Amino acid sequence: MDAVHPLIGVAFGISQIVYLATIFTLGVRLGLRARARRELAEGLLAAHFILCAGLGYLLISLGLGASRSPGTLPANATAWLLGSGYFFSNLGVLAAIAFNRLVFRPQAGWAHVAVWLSAAALLVGCVGYGLGGGFSHGRFEGPWFWLFYGTILTGIGWVMVEPLLYYRQMRRRRALGLADPMLVNRFALWSVGSTCRWLMVATGAVTGGVMEGNVSVTFTLTGTALLGLGVAVSYWLTFFPGAAYRRFILRRAERLRA
Repeated sequence: MDAVHPLIGVAFGISQIVYLATIFTLGVRLGLRARARRELAEGLLAAHFILCAGLGYLLISLGLGASRSPGTLPANATAWLLGSGYFFSNLGVLAAIAFNRLVFRPQAGWAHVAVWLSAAALLVGCVGYGLGGGFSHGRFEGPWFWLFYGTILTGIGWVMVEPLLYYRQMRRRRALGLADPMLVNRFALWSVGSTCRWLMVATGAVTGGVMEGNVSVTFTLTGTALLGLGVAVSYWLTFFPGAAYRRFILRRAERLRA
């Protein structure tokens, strides 16, 4: 393991605090708005933020840190952190998959099937990994782990692709003056945030499993920090853009039309 410069460690810690604070705040605000409006789609998105991107990510990070440093925590505490972390993450990913089906593919039969297949893969994979001792050692190995982790990657990948496809459609409509510039920008930001989020999850798969021990820790921390900030900024502006940002986007749209 390569030595990490203290400033890299501090910057990483700050980025994680910003990331988690933003994600939890987004989840709570969207959840409250969903409750007030009785809106299922926003509720599913709020659940994804809180359970997967927030709570699950935090617990898994703590559990993996403990598993990679024997003696930091008792074995049962490490197992509890990883088990509960993966449980919440799986629920959050399933909420995102259900959101995608509800919002982007409501009439597609394959999307309905994808929700149920994903739920089965997440459940079976996580239970199999846990029964095989995975929650105690935390290693990224075995068919059960890759079954549910691969489903997580696929689910978050779908969350990344759908707003990107919709953005491309909206951009063409904007060129004809038929789309709200703020709505077009919202889908662009959503695509960026979802891409950063997918890359964070993929980075974990690469550094923790496929190339464990062969990737620079400094590179991993720096990349994760930048991606986390990308998620935080992009998602915040997607769902709660401030007045100044709105003015900027509208002025830019006027210049493009001129």
